[in-house]
Amino acid sequence: GVCGALTDEQCEQSPGCAESGYCTVQDGQCIAGSNKDCKQAAVCPNDGYCVAVDGQCVAGNDADCAKTEGCNYDGWCTAQDGACVAGSDADCKQSTACKSADKCSAKNGKCMP
Repeated sequence: GVCGALTDEQCEQSPGCAESGYCTVQDGQCIAGSNKDCKQAAVCPNDGYCVAVDGQCVAGNDADCAKTEGCNYDGWCTAQDGACVAGSDADCKQSTACKSADKCSAKNGKCMP
């Protein structure tokens, strides 16, 4: 026999639903089937991963990134390629990394001195 999820209810009760948005069953696996799945999961407020793309939660827009601690602390306020990154010097200048460690310039998605 093969182990797998058979119903959305089984997925909704799994740790993967609350943590990563894997709340919808597809082909026996739990996936992120909708933005709703992602928005209720920990990855949305924590990492800005609030949009479902190809069964995963990803960062889909700057507004979701801007609400995260990563934006406040590290300047990761811009959605790029499914993740929140430091997209501009402005992202970095408002961050704790700039104020406390002089990391105020965006380079390759990170705030650097």
